[in-house]
Amino acid sequence: WGWDAQALATARQQLQAGELPSEQQEAADALLSRATSLLALDGGTRCVDDVTSEPALGPWSLVDKKYVPPSGDKRDFWTISTYHWPCNAACNISYFGKTKCLSWWRRPSYYNLSVPYPDWSACNNDTGMPWIPHDGFMNPDGQRDGGCLIMMAEATVPLSLAYYLFRDERFADAAARILRTWFVNASTRMNPRILYGGMQPGVYNGTASAIV
Repeated sequence: WGWDAQALATARQQLQAGELPSEQQEAADALLSRATSLLALDGGTRCVDDVTSEPALGPWSLVDKKYVPPSGDKRDFWTISTYHWPCNAACNISYFGKTKCLSWWRRPSYYNLSVPYPDWSACNNDTGMPWIPHDGFMNPDGQRDGGCLIMMAEATVPLSLAYYLFRDERFADAAARILRTWFVNASTRMNPRILYGGMQPGVYNGTASAIV
């Protein structure tokens, strides 16, 4: 079907008449199943369940993050340079495993040789600034906003299509609730700007181009 308006209108007409070709009917059934599963919104604004570390049920908001962007506003979208962590962070053995953690303090090959690694004299134990790289140890908090954005989009599309095809108001209500949380509600909406891509907290505030 794609996003061709006429094709969607034809598909809806055939669906209502019970005349969809078998392959399209299978696709419609899969869409209905997916959209129905997305109705279980938990009423929060989390991106990740704090207990299970699994994706939350939505709706989603950028305010669900541990760290605050340079603007002081959690509604700003940001990403953190992949392997960067607070300067006083210890390796999470339960996440990375004991063997991998043995290389936590290995000096990255690209790190400036004129700068001590780690430079404890520059590390603020209260703030964890500046963040430093641990090569090969991806920080999941660094891509949290991007994951949240993807979950929002991947939920809104099937809900919207399901409402168009099946005319079930529950799908429209769920899609609208997700979109209002992300774009409209003052306390949860994303600020209409992308400034902090590839940040290295305490070193570099990032750039919009690093989001790509």
